Parts: sequence; structure tokens; C-alpha cells
Amino acid sequence: MIYSVHEYRAVNVQQTVDATATAVYGFEIPEGTVVTIRVAAAAQNLSNGDSAAYYRSATFKRSVGGAASQVGTTTSTMTSEDAGAAAWDCTLTLSSDTININVIGVAATTIDWICNTEVALYTNE
Repeated sequence: MIYSVHEYRAVNVQQTVDATATAVYGFEIPEGTVVTIRVAAAAQNLSNGDSAAYYRSATFKRSVGGAASQVGTTTSTMTSEDAGAAAWDCTLTLSSDTININVIGVAATTIDWICNTEVALYTNE
């Protein structure tokens, strides 16, 4: 068997103004692959200085002709938040065959986000 590994990196910015999950980045999982994803997200409310940072990682798979699914659960290796940022979050979700990185702020508050995402794609070619 010959395996192929492809690695991708993306840096994305987003702004939230409410508590709705907002997509920062999406990655479609090709058929016949296993995907590992690691996200480092940082956020700041520029009006008062509240800040937060998150590290999230997860594994997903998609068989040939099949639907994508998550392997296990998302791992949160770090959550650092000022007291005023306790309701903020960064999540990884699966929608159809796409992995989405979402950020969540709070109502009536502008929060600036930056996410550094590393994706490794493992496939049997």
C-alpha cells in the first residue's frame, strides 16, 4: 500500500458581534481519507482588552462512497480566558462532508478572532 500525506495551513480572521457560532474556516474531506486538524484560536475585545485563546484538535474520516464522520471527540488542549471572555469558545463541527471551525462570542460585543489551522490529509493512493 502506498500512502500519501498532504498538509495544509490556513490563517483566517473573523469578527463576531453576538453569541451565534460563526464559521471561520471550512475544509471538505475527500473520499478515502483520514484527516487530522489542529486549531489555535485567539480572540480579543478591543474595547476593554478581554482576551482568550484556544487549542482544539480532532480526527475525521471519509470512506470511498461514504459520508464523513468524526473519530472520537474533539480534544481541547488549552482554554485560556479572561473573566470577561468566559462565554467565548472555538469549536470544530462536521456539516455534511465539511469540517468547520466556528467561533462564538457574546451578544452586543465585537470580538476579533484569528485562527491558525493545520490540516493533515492521509490517503491510500
